[in-house]
Amino acid sequence: MGESDNKHRHQDNKCNDDCKCKAKVKSLVSDIALEANICPECNPCESFLKFKLPNTLTFKSTSIAQPLCHKVTQGVALSVGGTGILNFEGDMTPAGFILNLLEDNNVGALDTILLTIVGFSSTGSPIIVQIILNVPDRDVKIAACTEHPYLRSPKANASSVLPKVKRQRNKLTISRDGRITERYL
Repeated sequence: MGESDNKHRHQDNKCNDDCKCKAKVKSLVSDIALEANICPECNPCESFLKFKLPNTLTFKSTSIAQPLCHKVTQGVALSVGGTGILNFEGDMTPAGFILNLLEDNNVGALDTILLTIVGFSSTGSPIIVQIILNVPDRDVKIAACTEHPYLRSPKANASSVLPKVKRQRNKLTISRDGRITERYL
């Protein structure tokens, strides 16, 4: 998944506004591929998100808002939303999305990706896709664009922190025409 064909305008057309934080995601879990570059080089106009489940659905962003980043107990969280095109079994429709990332600061800890996509089929039925992934640290990188030391703290040794909360299993949920399909990955 390359980014050359995915350059698009910031949803408010404020391409001169610098982002306060940025993120890069590249993950392949089972047959699900997710790639995002949120505010690369702190430029919102270069942001993109792509999601693919072979033979079922694809999603490609067309606009992405400024991300919000916050320090959380064990790391840094990033939230961003936008719009795009959802292709579900050949039914192409505009859709909105919210991407939430959690980068855990503990050495060897898994990072978390939560992606929700909402659109309507050509018949007017809602299509809701939600994916929860716990991925290796190398798959998610969140960084500040300006001097915000609170967003980043050095990696801690896993033995020096409290036991981790049990994370939810990797899961894909699709709701369409009143039917819900869940798949654990």
